Amino acid sequence: MRRLQPAWLTAFFLLLLWLLLGPLWAQPGIPNSADGILHLHRSAAMTRAWADGVLWPRWFPDVYQGLGAPVFHYYTSVFYLTVAALHSFSIPLAAAAKTVISLFFLLSALATRNWIGRLLSPAAGMAAALLYVSQPLFFREYFFQGNYPQLIGLLWLPVVFWRFTALADEPSWRNWLLAPLTLAVLMTTHNLTAMLGCGLLVVYVAALTLFRRSWRAAWVGAAAFATGLGLSAFFWLPALADLNLVNIQGARTGDFAFAQHFLSWRALLSAPPLLDARAANPPFPHQLGWAAFFALGLAAALLIVQIVRRQARWWATGWAILGAGIVVICLGLTLPQSEALWTWIPGLPMLQFPSRLLGPAALGVALSVGGGVASWRGRRGEWAAVAAILAAMGGGSAVFLFPRQPFLPMTTLSSAQTIVYERESGAWGMTGSNEFLPRWAGLPAPDAAETLAAQRLGPTVTWTWETPHRLLVDAGEGAIPSADGGIVLPVHYFPAWAAMADGLPAAVSPTADGLVRVESDVPVQVVMLRWRGTPWEIRGEWISRVVVIGWLVAIGWREKAKGKAQSDRSGRRQRGKGGAAKPMPRAAMIGLTVGVLGLIGGRYAIEWTGMGWFQRSSPPGAVTGVDHALNVTFTSRAGSSVRLLGWEWVSSPRIAPGAPLQLRLYWQADAPITESLQSFVHLYSPQIKQSWAIGQNLNPGRVNTTNWNPAL
Repeated sequence: MRRLQPAWLTAFFLLLLWLLLGPLWAQPGIPNSADGILHLHRSAAMTRAWADGVLWPRWFPDVYQGLGAPVFHYYTSVFYLTVAALHSFSIPLAAAAKTVISLFFLLSALATRNWIGRLLSPAAGMAAALLYVSQPLFFREYFFQGNYPQLIGLLWLPVVFWRFTALADEPSWRNWLLAPLTLAVLMTTHNLTAMLGCGLLVVYVAALTLFRRSWRAAWVGAAAFATGLGLSAFFWLPALADLNLVNIQGARTGDFAFAQHFLSWRALLSAPPLLDARAANPPFPHQLGWAAFFALGLAAALLIVQIVRRQARWWATGWAILGAGIVVICLGLTLPQSEALWTWIPGLPMLQFPSRLLGPAALGVALSVGGGVASWRGRRGEWAAVAAILAAMGGGSAVFLFPRQPFLPMTTLSSAQTIVYERESGAWGMTGSNEFLPRWAGLPAPDAAETLAAQRLGPTVTWTWETPHRLLVDAGEGAIPSADGGIVLPVHYFPAWAAMADGLPAAVSPTADGLVRVESDVPVQVVMLRWRGTPWEIRGEWISRVVVIGWLVAIGWREKAKGKAQSDRSGRRQRGKGGAAKPMPRAAMIGLTVGVLGLIGGRYAIEWTGMGWFQRSSPPGAVTGVDHALNVTFTSRAGSSVRLLGWEWVSSPRIAPGAPLQLRLYWQADAPITESLQSFVHLYSPQIKQSWAIGQNLNPGRVNTTNWNPAL
């Protein structure tokens, strides 16, 4: 059975993928989510950069109406790189994105199982994997939010913990290679998830040192951590050090200020929502999930029984307590009572949304439940707990397995489509808060680059982006027009730019409106603008080069000293180590396979019979269960028509002075909308005869009205 186990695990998690991600593949295209389209535009830009020979671009030339911005200097995600790799082989963009998500799901499930299995026991590993990959936050990202880089970062977290645990157990050349590399990959998945993951990893390595009673876990963990940071310094160092060069305050204020997005215990403990089949963007509360709370309760019960019997395994109990502590801290920081801590802890306000902590909380659930399951002495009890968790996972996930909203077909996206989408959606820079606009510039007019090129360069001068890092301006037989000792290019200024005028270096400076001025006192025929890099980018690249060389040399040197390495590997095996190597019982493998196949069969039975379980469908022109039903038609000047079907409070209707007021509006498109409409709330106070109008999210639900489906 030991030899069959890896193949069975892969097959089992493929079945789990079929159960949980099957609905994502049921239709061509991608869900019409708040951020999903934005991230696919970035992925398409990455694909074009690869076609131009730039594998890690820093500049996004299409955004801000063709004037460009250093989006990828601050936010280059593994998601974009992997989607670009698949899309480069003519795989449709949406299919490439779903393939990447599915592959990371499979890898995350296997890694969680192997991590907790190695740390505790095979049964604990299976329980942890089932819980982690079925967390509600993932379904929110799949279908409604669409923050795919954050999703990939969270899916990758268990891979890092698995490899660091393996390194602490066995500092072989392979583990010295993989542990730092997995951390380096995490650093380039999603900036904020990487920040949280690094904090958790430091705590985990400290606990590993304590529970293993060995300093080896500390020194190898610290060395691998430093190496991983060094390998990825080419990205994260300039991304942090150059924040003062862009409009980063946009990511900290207004709708992105953390104080506006605290959760409540009511939301965290609420039942999984029954999603409306007619809603394109149904209300989806932030929650840890009932399956997680059930599993935590079960783990606590198992621990208590073992403690009463005086049969508790101290190492399993310790990991269960640590995991529970992570859950409590993360959930506590999502509540408004923690606002003072958010102000006091450096860097925490950058998270923007306290709900981001639900991902690390789910990792704590996996660790805590794994400890509870491993505390039970006797295989039958362990695997019975896993079976109960599988059933709870199926019940808790059922409401997410029947999405009915139409997906958006997306085969490819061109530069022109990106420019149009940005203009119509208001997603400037392909961002939500305009945070990567160079600080010298303002928001552009429509088709700004073409207009400014005609005004500043004239009709006879051609300008072409040869790559995202190189712009060629050519006047042919004439000269490029200049004014006040400089040539103004239709490109946003950024300190990374360098210029050549007729083959000679030329100084670059910003104009009053934030464009690039190439200084020249003589007529010029050809100007070449190229990306040289910021000083911090150059430093980061040198650090990464040095660390790569040192890392590989150290691994090679260690292999030469195999005598000591062999003695390290043949040393004592401690309790709680190497659990992943133990074979799983045949009965457990059969039972879990039958269980997941039963859940898949149940999902298809509900779909085919049309029973309507785990979903609801509002009648046309109404919203089932809305607190304040309406049916009011609004018509724009261009003739677009929408109806407001109702509204309800999100915050409490009893608002304290200074507290945020939050409403949820339900809209219906009567026909396809060809313009980008924005919603706002108008408040009126009869006591003081004053009114306020506050814009919200640029577009209702941050889904552009041009993508609204009248059939819903």
